[in-house]
Amino acid sequence: MKERKIAIFTDAHSLYEPTLAILKDIKKEGIKEIYSLGDNIGIGPKPKEVMDLLEEYNVKSVLGNHEIYAVEGIESLYQHLVEKNAVREAQRNGDWTYNKITEEQQERIRLYPKTIKLKVGGKKIVLCHSIKDLNNGRLIVNPNEFDLVLQGHIHFKKEEGNIKTLSGVGIGDAGNGKAIYIVIVEKENGYIIEEKEVEYNIDKVRQNIDNSDLCEKDKFKAYHFAKVRMNK
Repeated sequence: MKERKIAIFTDAHSLYEPTLAILKDIKKEGIKEIYSLGDNIGIGPKPKEVMDLLEEYNVKSVLGNHEIYAVEGIESLYQHLVEKNAVREAQRNGDWTYNKITEEQQERIRLYPKTIKLKVGGKKIVLCHSIKDLNNGRLIVNPNEFDLVLQGHIHFKKEEGNIKTLSGVGIGDAGNGKAIYIVIVEKENGYIIEEKEVEYNIDKVRQNIDNSDLCEKDKFKAYHFAKVRMNK
């Protein structure tokens, strides 16, 4: 039986070059089961183009907070944004992104689920953007019900028990010209996880940001190139 491999990435944030780099690498590896943990769009310069890539490579995605900002507005996450002092920034970025993507892409985003559950090698895995409700900090996923919980959101990798936070595709840990994703390889009784790094054209990313009419382009360049944590 052919070995099952699953590719997972998170937080592309409208960065075309690193997203394309990992998807090309995934295709080269012959992997067809691909998932995103959300925040495919938002903040970065190429939201429509990134959404086009997800469609082309048949990527299934959960809902991230930046998808919510863009297609639903900031109201449902207002408390989270107040605490981060990011209400105006999220509103401007969400409106900008909404106006860059197509109506079809907006409708596709509205269909994103909050979680995706997988069974791999007899083990239960759940994918989400954040294990916690961003407004009140309550768990939206019970980690005790799963062997592995995969989340994104913070852009920096972290492991806490069975909760694994992935690096962003081209931001956070990966803001250095190396795009990051993981591959889950199914085994007879369980799985192994491999982290992959792929080079991408970081100068082209900088050029795309500079040539865009992004609301917060200087701030985003600082997030991306200086590898600092951002208000989420």
